[in-house]
Amino acid sequence: MDAPTTTDANLLKRLEQLLIQGSSDNSHLQRTLELILAHFDCVTGTIHGLDPKSGLLVLLAQRGIPEVIMEKVSRIPVGKGMAGLAAQRKEAVQVCNLQTDT
Repeated sequence: MDAPTTTDANLLKRLEQLLIQGSSDNSHLQRTLELILAHFDCVTGTIHGLDPKSGLLVLLAQRGIPEVIMEKVSRIPVGKGMAGLAAQRKEAVQVCNLQTDT
């Protein structure tokens, strides 16, 4: 793996500061998501957290998710969908073709 570029290092430092500061209303997670999406030039993204009581991933921040699918992404079982698979594997999930990739 290559060493992070200055831009990547700056991003990581800004993200770390946001996450350390935190907030009771999770607004820091929305700002975190916005920084990540801007860095990777993405229009849509989510941040989920694991609810220890239910064992489900719960939506904490989002941008660009259509209202018609908000119900589907607000609570996700670990192992289901891209977010659930990433949580199960504890690593990033890459997809080229949503229809065929496992």
